[in-house]
Amino acid sequence: MISLSRRAALVSALAATLTAAAACGSGPPSSQPAYSAPPAAGQVKGIQVPVSLAEFNIVFSKPNLAPGTYTFVLKNVGRTTHALTINGPGVDNQTSQQVPSGGTTNFTVKLQSGTYDVWCPIDGHRDQGMETNLTVK
Repeated sequence: MISLSRRAALVSALAATLTAAAACGSGPPSSQPAYSAPPAAGQVKGIQVPVSLAEFNIVFSKPNLAPGTYTFVLKNVGRTTHALTINGPGVDNQTSQQVPSGGTTNFTVKLQSGTYDVWCPIDGHRDQGMETNLTVK
């Protein structure tokens, strides 16, 4: 029987191998964000929602959400460092960790009904169009 820590290491290694193999493929890039591995248990609260960050856009896999707690899995598919700030009902400019190119981080937020402004707080990124709205109803 494989221990949980060994199993997690094997899953991470397999995910990294598959991600590297996919990066070597030819053809146009997929419109769906690629994620290397799911977050470890205990790091995710609520519903997990993948979010792709790039120059200069933010793409939520689910643009309309119900009220609740969400862990946004931020994947930087761009060439420069990005982050995410959310402002709206009950959330006052909450900001994620910075995510380097190719990196992934989790960002957990409790959302109420309403519209949220979402943007990259890195200098100048918002001015270049790296902002969107998120509807919760």
